[in-house]
Amino acid sequence: MAGRRRWVQALALLIGMLVFLAHVTTLNLNVVFPDWLRLSLRDLLAHFAMLAAFTLVYRLSFTGGAARANRASLYVCASWGAICECTQYFHPQRDFNLWELGANILAPAIVIALFVVFGRT
Repeated sequence: MAGRRRWVQALALLIGMLVFLAHVTTLNLNVVFPDWLRLSLRDLLAHFAMLAAFTLVYRLSFTGGAARANRASLYVCASWGAICECTQYFHPQRDFNLWELGANILAPAIVIALFVVFGRT
């Protein structure tokens, strides 16, 4: 089993919690009818950047076992992104969006693909 860098692991946990808070908190208190296919490039970029940063730091917390570390990072970070977006469905001031769900899953996949391509251990 691959070792973990504790300080990077703690940083990944912090970023993961911030990603979750960004998904469930809002400054807009107006309840609107959800539009699951509304496309906002600004929101997509924000979701992509949050999950990419989380995945990068989470993956860097592993010290060895590149293949297992890549798989674990992909599964954990993509699942976390999906869970964060899906919780918005149940939050009255937030709205679930399929595009954002896709960005939350695609960002970890791209980051891990870059680790695979460049052979980062």
